[in-house]
Parts: sequence; C-alpha cells; structure tokens
Amino acid sequence: MKTIAEIDVQPVGEGVSIREQVARAVELLGRSGLRTRLHALGTEVEGELSQVFEAVGAIHDELHRSGVQRLVTTLKIETRTDHEVDLDDAVYAVEGLTGPEPASRITNA
Repeated sequence: MKTIAEIDVQPVGEGVSIREQVARAVELLGRSGLRTRLHALGTEVEGELSQVFEAVGAIHDELHRSGVQRLVTTLKIETRTDHEVDLDDAVYAVEGLTGPEPASRITNA
C-alpha cells in the first residue's frame, strides 16, 4: 500500500545539537528507496507502507549501534483507498486556492 508519512526521530540525552544523528537518519532514508523531503522539523517520505516501517527500524538500529541510548520517534502516516497518495498533492491543492504565490513560502500570517 502506497503511503506518505512524516518521520521525526529525536535522540534524547545527546545534547543541544543532534544534527549528526539527523544527518545519519536522512542518509538512511535516502538509501531506503523512499522519496524524501527534509524540512526543519522532520522528513516527509513517500513509498510503500512496509518500506516506511522498515526504514524507521533501520534508523533506530543504526543510531543505537552508533551509541545513542534513547530515541523517540513520531510517525504520521496517510494512506488512501480512493487514489494513490503523493507528497505533492496536498501542496498543489492549496497552491491552487492561494494563487501563483507558493503556499510553502514563509509568511507573517
């Protein structure tokens, strides 16, 4: 089943900066075969549901092997039966209502 998901892996107790662990997680997602899109608070992915679960497991395995003792992961998943989901669908739908300015640009709303 095809899905889109948002993955947020938080190493706990690793200090203020976790960019090295995040970079490693993003690298593993890139090798998973999932389509990925990094943003400031997580990573969006698109692919088969089983791939998403496998990738999250691989991230946990690798980060624990590298010495991270505690991980907390938040995973949001969307699946649909009426049509195939795509990372860009929701963005394009909103941009269609907001006009030519991209909905994803930062505003002072």
